[in-house]
Amino acid sequence: MFTLEDDRRHRTITTKGIAFGRDRHYIADWMVGLVGAGVRIRYMPHHTGEIEVFDADTGTHLGTAVIADAASAEDRARVLQARARKARQLRSDLAAAERERRPVCGVDGAGTRAAARCDDRGRGRRGTGRRGTGRRTRRRHGAMARPDLIPLGPPPANWRLPVDPNDRAELNRNEDHR
Repeated sequence: MFTLEDDRRHRTITTKGIAFGRDRHYIADWMVGLVGAGVRIRYMPHHTGEIEVFDADTGTHLGTAVIADAASAEDRARVLQARARKARQLRSDLAAAERERRPVCGVDGAGTRAAARCDDRGRGRRGTGRRGTGRRTRRRHGAMARPDLIPLGPPPANWRLPVDPNDRAELNRNEDHR
């Protein structure tokens, strides 16, 4: 690292790569998805075919980039594969966000969302609500409850406990305070 030059300029990763020198852009597959990130570069003064890229804020090494015009077919293929992978991921994320945005008013028999059964305000029409929200389901959930799973200990000393109705002395003391 000590043999590499550093011009101490902050640069930005663009869709073309990192601009350095006269109309030169450096690319690498790890840059995909980092457009807009601030970086600093280090390079060998007489060998500008590749550069080392560092994060501008933390100084951590991000990777090596090669000049786009002289990049091998393998390097270009890796960049194109990374871009295609990122595009698929973004399309998948967008589709998931779109599914979450739509109102879900009911579930049909196959367990798929039945957004077509919603009224104008995103509420379900009569008889199309989610299964399992009725009285029978609450009873089933109550039967599945296990209050003995974690036994309760005694309450802390600073808690005020309810008065036992059989304890007359405590009831009289509370009425005197009113």
